[in-house]
Amino acid sequence: MGRYYYGDIHGKFWVGVQSSDDASFFGVNPQDEYRYHGCHCSATEEVTGDSDHDQLLYCQQCYDSYVQHYEDTIDQRDDMIIYLSNEIRYEFDTSDMETLDNTIRLLEEHVGQFMNHYIIHTDNNGISYEYSHPNQEPTENQLHSIARLCLGKQIKYCIEQNGSCRFSAEC
Repeated sequence: MGRYYYGDIHGKFWVGVQSSDDASFFGVNPQDEYRYHGCHCSATEEVTGDSDHDQLLYCQQCYDSYVQHYEDTIDQRDDMIIYLSNEIRYEFDTSDMETLDNTIRLLEEHVGQFMNHYIIHTDNNGISYEYSHPNQEPTENQLHSIARLCLGKQIKYCIEQNGSCRFSAEC
């Protein structure tokens, strides 16, 4: 079983090598992702909290009012109609390119010799990559850097193509 990320880019984290928050290494902190009871649409941490206003938030994509959402999901929850999911969300844009480029450059200096088997794919589902190890077996430390470099190159390519890169990561 593995953990996946999806959105503008998609893929699977390297099991035993890469953490769910590995993209933080490129200078962007993740946002906690929340889900609404009933429809399971997502929201970021910016729409949750303890204020009375936040108590009245509801999924406006699926419901016409807070009352409708509240009544429809009453059997699925204790109080709030929103709950913390097991995912985090990243949002990169062109303002993050300098840090991304510098980090990728440092990683390439460390493990670039292993990157001749790296290919970016673009399809209707977004941007993914394919990687296979060359004949020379990398060390455990190098594997960690290779996994991170693959993700960084994927994020960079997405920003270059779209001006931004948004994705959610399973924790």
